[in-house]
Amino acid sequence: MNKKRILTILGLSFFLIGLPLGSWYYLNSGYNYYKGVMDKLEPKGIVPDFSLSDQNGNIINNDSLRGKLYIADFFFASCPNECLEMAENLQIVQDAFKDNRNVVITSFSTDSFNDSTAVLKQYANGLEAINYQWYFLRGEQADIFELAKEGFKLPADINDNDADITHSPYFVVVDDKGQIRNYYDGTDAVAVKTMIANISVIMPRKPDPEIEVREVSEY
Repeated sequence: MNKKRILTILGLSFFLIGLPLGSWYYLNSGYNYYKGVMDKLEPKGIVPDFSLSDQNGNIINNDSLRGKLYIADFFFASCPNECLEMAENLQIVQDAFKDNRNVVITSFSTDSFNDSTAVLKQYANGLEAINYQWYFLRGEQADIFELAKEGFKLPADINDNDADITHSPYFVVVDDKGQIRNYYDGTDAVAVKTMIANISVIMPRKPDPEIEVREVSEY
């Protein structure tokens, strides 16, 4: 058997056997990855009812968020460290979904004594927050702490040793049905990018409308 014929047989073998096997492996790997992502995004509980005012004095509650996916975090305006990292990463999130009104951000202040509506408005302006997409919410401190712990399953309290406010740096993704889908470290840029990708899986953009194609008569 000459060399040319051997190469021909090997080439045919690759297309008949190797290529289908490679395609199967590629598709199976993609499916397994997608399944792994969706398993992590299984619902983890329902956020209880709340009603709070935002930086513009408007009431934001479960009804006003119904049908929207939202990212929740807990902060206070005078927080000097991790809150600033979280806010910068939320700016990235806002930019990623600025054309999608069905994805919003809710930042819950844990310091209602100092974070007045005016303070939150100034804080929001400093971050170039879009009014319809990023809400800075305030209410009674005890209610915020309870919402964090009982509703979002995140720590939030007053430190008994130095009276400082403690809260979680994690972001919580809540879907359009009010279900918690996952948690992400709000100070970790890689985790935030993963969150953005996962949000696109949970709440995909609406497809563009079909373009009507008309036949043009020839003259």
